[in-house]
Amino acid sequence: MNFLVDYNLQKYAAILLGKIANDGWLDLIPLSFIFFQDIELPTDSNDRVVWQLTQQNQQNRVILVTANRNMKGEDSLRFNCQATARQLLHLGRPQHRPALSAY
Repeated sequence: MNFLVDYNLQKYAAILLGKIANDGWLDLIPLSFIFFQDIELPTDSNDRVVWQLTQQNQQNRVILVTANRNMKGEDSLRFNCQATARQLLHLGRPQHRPALSAY
């Protein structure tokens, strides 16, 4: 399963992926985290562009992990993903979550 990680969640995703790998879960469940820079996607890309990218190749099942996408207007994430929201993991206000740390 592939996760496209929004630019503001990169450090959280890197720590989580490291923990998953260290615990041996990647041997059982194939996961990959894709970051904006990996696919040369600008951090200021609008929601429509980001969402369409996750929808392009359904064989690879890309799930968008985000916390700060726009919720208003025709280019908003809310407007573009209504029919297929199962491919979205939205984390509200990550700045209010306790800091993740590697063990």
